[in-house]
Amino acid sequence: MKKVKILKTNINEITLEDVTSILTSSKNLTVAVCNANSLVRAYKNKLQNNVIESFDIRLPDGFPVARKVSKIIQVIIFMEIAKR
Repeated sequence: MKKVKILKTNINEITLEDVTSILTSSKNLTVAVCNANSLVRAYKNKLQNNVIESFDIRLPDGFPVARKVSKIIQVIIFMEIAKR
């Protein structure tokens, strides 16, 4: 599962369909749904960041976080194309 670091927290790059499939086929997985406020708090508080990082799946909650994940992915794709 790909991850994107936002502030200090790794957020999974995953579709809703994939999350649904993983959660219905696996047992005992933990999921954190991270909004902008929780990511800022985790950035400022190492203990909170460790708690969020301990979850098996960390999902973006809300447009600002999802948009940031999308922009980071676009930059990565651009850099990969530029290497060719």
